[in-house]
Amino acid sequence: MKKLFPALFIVMIFVGTACKKTKIDLDNLSGIWVEKTLRLDTLDFDRQHQAGLSLPSVYLRSRPYNDPALNPNYPINHSNIYQYYFSGDTMHLRSFVSSSSLYVPFHCELVAGAGAIRIAKFYNRQSLPSVIEFQKIN
Repeated sequence: MKKLFPALFIVMIFVGTACKKTKIDLDNLSGIWVEKTLRLDTLDFDRQHQAGLSLPSVYLRSRPYNDPALNPNYPINHSNIYQYYFSGDTMHLRSFVSSSSLYVPFHCELVAGAGAIRIAKFYNRQSLPSVIEFQKIN
């Protein structure tokens, strides 16, 4: 048992240093980001001034698609404006058109050197994975 504690201590130090996350720098977010899997949706962090919102906001432009199982008569469109803030590795989002004033947390990480950001799936496009990766295009 006495030999177990030093080994656990060493493992905890190794895990603590190996799991350092890249802090999200808000200056690096400006621009347009395209979703990498399907390349149909974009995030526009530069439209916050056009929306007239006091908090930072991001505009999700989503290409409409037909899904007969969900809505046979009209295409589904997830385009929306979200207000956001960061807390550690979490991006808190609130839909501009929602009646709720609560921010919903989503895990988020900046991929260093790749010009990409990974965000837990925050809108319901069926064919996307549970973690969506966006790549900066300008």
